[in-house]
Amino acid sequence: MRRPLFVAYLLTALVVMASSALPGQTRGKTKRPAKKPASVSSAAIPPAVLQAETAIEKKDYAAAERLLTSHTTDQPNDFRAWYDLGFVYKVTQREGLAIDAYKRSLAANADEFDTNMNLGELLLATGKAPEALPYLLAATRLKDDPQAFLLKAAALEDTDPAGALEAYRHSLALRPGNLDAQIRIGALLEKADKPAESEAAYKAALAIDPAAADALIGLVNLYTASGRLPEAESTLRGLIRVRPEDTTLRVQLVRVLFKSGKNEEATTELEAAYAAHPQDLKLLRELAAAQSAARRFDAAQASYARLVESYPQDVAVRLGFANALMHNLKYAEAEREFVQALKLDSKNPEALGNLALCSSQNKHYAMAIQALDMRAALAAETPATLFLRATAYDNLRAYKPAAEYYKKFLEVAAGRYPDQEFQARHRLIAIEPKNK
Repeated sequence: MRRPLFVAYLLTALVVMASSALPGQTRGKTKRPAKKPASVSSAAIPPAVLQAETAIEKKDYAAAERLLTSHTTDQPNDFRAWYDLGFVYKVTQREGLAIDAYKRSLAANADEFDTNMNLGELLLATGKAPEALPYLLAATRLKDDPQAFLLKAAALEDTDPAGALEAYRHSLALRPGNLDAQIRIGALLEKADKPAESEAAYKAALAIDPAAADALIGLVNLYTASGRLPEAESTLRGLIRVRPEDTTLRVQLVRVLFKSGKNEEATTELEAAYAAHPQDLKLLRELAAAQSAARRFDAAQASYARLVESYPQDVAVRLGFANALMHNLKYAEAEREFVQALKLDSKNPEALGNLALCSSQNKHYAMAIQALDMRAALAAETPATLFLRATAYDNLRAYKPAAEYYKKFLEVAAGRYPDQEFQARHRLIAIEPKNK
């Protein structure tokens, strides 16, 4: 399942947070002395541990590690020393050793809030939410702390969304204005298919921070899913002002514009985005598709030509290029591109029909019939394919099958193709002996 956004945030924030904190801290930038366990007085702390904590304050982690490693070898049940050693491993980015040290600390004293909190946070940040949960539950039992409830909620998201929602709300009650909690409440309500409540939660997040990107994205998803396209468009434009370099947002705006029938505007948006990021081939791919949808086939042909150079084995790119060439009446080049695309995927009825059309225009009538035979094995005949068959056989002077398909075409055309119907009747008079 998708990792919650808050957990993803933790992964990037962990090292920065840890390097600015001292043992016993879990959030915040204010430095303070290492927190002493409540059950241990200063006089009872072994000198080696006090020396190690002084070294930690000076960020001399190597010296602290030597002191603590030696001390825990002699005193394996000193939970404070193990806690400090876990902190040293954490800030020096040795998460596995940090986890083991915190566990050794809790084995000696399971009722330390900071140790449970830090261990749960570290396990959560390393993608081990189920393993983190017992420690975070213990932390919330030991102290009514907003950060502990925030982490508990993140650990519950995948397995107990209702419990996660309750924990986020409790964290928010303890720390009003907590943006992380408010956004995750909106996301969980969205996932639970409660759009009205989710919208209210996201808007509450924006009241805290009008530029909160995750809240804006959540609203865009809600508006798009419910067909509120004008609101989705205006919200996306606001989000793009916050994150102007995010091409993914521009692509999402373009898709909303297409859904709204604003094809030209959508294409213009993509062209501007691509002009700013000319090396972004993902953006070029979206642009090529938009140009085709807007029937700007000259521009689409140029865009797809560049894409084919980079993605010669991509069937969608090949087909896009072939279609643009076909609409530009470049049938010889289009035929070659359709052949290349069908080598990659031979079971595409639309591509086979277009290949037949191009082959007929190039007077490759046998190839046209072969393409139509392959298409017929995948999809029903249409008036267009029947007429193509008839004219291909006619040009090959195979008059009997030509007459057969002209008649089949006339049976289904029903006046919708007057020019082709006139031609079919005319040719039947010419090629059937009884009509001569």
